[in-house]
Amino acid sequence: MITAAHVLESIKGDKATLYLREETETKSFKTLKHKIDIREKGKQLWVRHPTADVAAMYVGVPGRAADVPLLHDEFLITENALKEWEIHPGDELLCLGYPFGISANEAGFPILRSGKIASYPLIPTKK
Repeated sequence: MITAAHVLESIKGDKATLYLREETETKSFKTLKHKIDIREKGKQLWVRHPTADVAAMYVGVPGRAADVPLLHDEFLITENALKEWEIHPGDELLCLGYPFGISANEAGFPILRSGKIASYPLIPTKK
């Protein structure tokens, strides 16, 4: 799981709840709440990036959700792709997410948001 580090840091206690979805026989969806350990006796189980607000940890998921393949890191943008696709400030982005923990409906689908890249420069990405 990759998330903003402040999200995990703000959760009190050793457990958090993941909200998963499962398709029903009627082709609708239901929400599944799944508890995960984020700390063990107060010690964090995630790794925080040293300078960015990013945290990563391995989590187990129940049932059919475990059959969903992990997103490979080849889907993350690279510096070469930024150059090749000429991505720059002013470009519009679309992002699925859960602002303030809110979902689009009771099935738990994310909300589509949009925005523009406002920061410059984008490369070198190391900086």
